[in-house]
Amino acid sequence: MLPADWAAVQQRVYEVVRDELAASDIDVVVWEQQRTTEGALPPTPVTPYASLRVTSGPVREGGPDVHTGEGEPDEDDEPTAIETIESDERWTLTVQLHLRSDPHPAVLTLRGALAASDVLDRLRAVGVVVVRVEPPVQLDAIAGGSFERRVALDVVLRSRARVTRTNVGYIDPDATAIAGAVVEGEITQ
Repeated sequence: MLPADWAAVQQRVYEVVRDELAASDIDVVVWEQQRTTEGALPPTPVTPYASLRVTSGPVREGGPDVHTGEGEPDEDDEPTAIETIESDERWTLTVQLHLRSDPHPAVLTLRGALAASDVLDRLRAVGVVVVRVEPPVQLDAIAGGSFERRVALDVVLRSRARVTRTNVGYIDPDATAIAGAVVEGEITQ
């Protein structure tokens, strides 16, 4: 179950991480699969740079909370039902740092930023919390004929998805039959 503004939430998380990396010695941040307005992939930047990508999720954790209630009367002035489904969603943002030198200072900077209260507040403002930052994995490689220091770390995040189904039908006081559905979604804090 994705919130209606999932792309906006994902973009906001990218922006927060990008801002924190810009404060270190990493000048350029590119999120993978970001295309130009013409649809082409941009050229690979010169190191140091970082790539960001949601690599898993969102995956529901636990069962959904379902709430029902009475909605606005329909055109015949009959009562209607509203159903709200909420669930915790876990997802993983992979951050790959492509560097010329030792990646540990950049990793420490990013890990510290993701624990700082101002960064956590910015994420919380869009309904996202940091669950944990996994240990970094060394991924050194030869890129374009030269050695490139690479390190990746996964940031496990959680958000709360809420889907409200309005006008799910009518409530018959004798039979309590419900039919039809219109779905609207939002993310909550």
